[in-house]
Amino acid sequence: MKTDVTSSKLLDYFNGELSPEENRQLLQWRDSTEENQKLFDQVCKEHLALRWGARATKIEGDYTALENRISAKKRRLWTTTSAAAAVVVGVVGMLTMLRFYSDERVEIAQIPAPVSQAILELSDGSLIAIGNEDARFSEHGIEFSIESGELIYPEMEDSDVKDVLYNKVSLGRGTKPYRIALSDGSSVWLNSDSYLSYPVRFVGNERRIFLEGEAWFEVKRNEEKPFIVETALQEIRVLGTEFSVCAYEDDPTIRTTLISGSVQVTTLESATEIILAPGWQSLLNRETGETTIESVNIEDYTGWKDDMLIIEKLTMNEVLTRISRKFDVKFDASEVKIDGIVLRGSLHGDESLEIVLNALSKVIDVKFEMKQYGMIKVTD
Repeated sequence: MKTDVTSSKLLDYFNGELSPEENRQLLQWRDSTEENQKLFDQVCKEHLALRWGARATKIEGDYTALENRISAKKRRLWTTTSAAAAVVVGVVGMLTMLRFYSDERVEIAQIPAPVSQAILELSDGSLIAIGNEDARFSEHGIEFSIESGELIYPEMEDSDVKDVLYNKVSLGRGTKPYRIALSDGSSVWLNSDSYLSYPVRFVGNERRIFLEGEAWFEVKRNEEKPFIVETALQEIRVLGTEFSVCAYEDDPTIRTTLISGSVQVTTLESATEIILAPGWQSLLNRETGETTIESVNIEDYTGWKDDMLIIEKLTMNEVLTRISRKFDVKFDASEVKIDGIVLRGSLHGDESLEIVLNALSKVIDVKFEMKQYGMIKVTD
């Protein structure tokens, strides 16, 4: 391929500064030869290590001893406080590289980047694997389609239908976000390890759907017909707005984040109601049933919709949980003390697991060892 790719252009790609056409051309260049692929991966690893290191935050203390502590292989405790200072952590002295163990096991390097793939369950229970390829479907005379990797239901008035038919879209671990255009004109972006159940056509005086996992909603306004998202413990009621809900069953907290408009969050057990304003988030503690609110940076909780892995003031355990869902792997960190580690950073969804873990290993001084397919052990 004749496309000339400079280091500057690669950095522009990693920083998200290229146009869609330039991104396409660069990825074609990367895939054209093995040499190009190796160069791309090498520059990406160096770029990510610098970016994660530069954005890491340490509690105030004696930083002059940092290099000595690294050399002595002592644990670096990472945390954040209101007075915490940002420290640019150099890559020199932190080159703790990944160790790949074969022993007839699949290596970390062999685990691919997330894919665009979902399962569509029709109202009769039949299952259809869907992805990026265009396709058309018909159910009880209602036609819908996949176009450019999105599941689209054409808008239709209530008077045109009689029975309520439910479809369900499920995304497993290791998948990219998937967009669904509902029949009322609203859009939903579903994240990995999530499922959404919804009417093919909305009938009656409300638009109710059911979510487990994480989704971002762009709701078409209809004051006569509120849009309701029901989770295991809450329901979120809106007229027309943009918001996200994170309700994974194994997460201790259910989060609802408002981007624009207004939402009413109701806890089903206690009937507690909270009205959110844009830029605010409600947090329901699954164990105590207590709901609190806090002001947040919206991009930290919606970047995944654009296929970005956003890590903002997350503990290392929370980071590993997100990586587990994104790449369909599990981590065993029982032998390391990582509770005090807090990270900041972002990664593009096209990165491989090898690159992601390589960046992490350079920042927090741990190794990732593949013990068996899908299980990765974290060690000092």
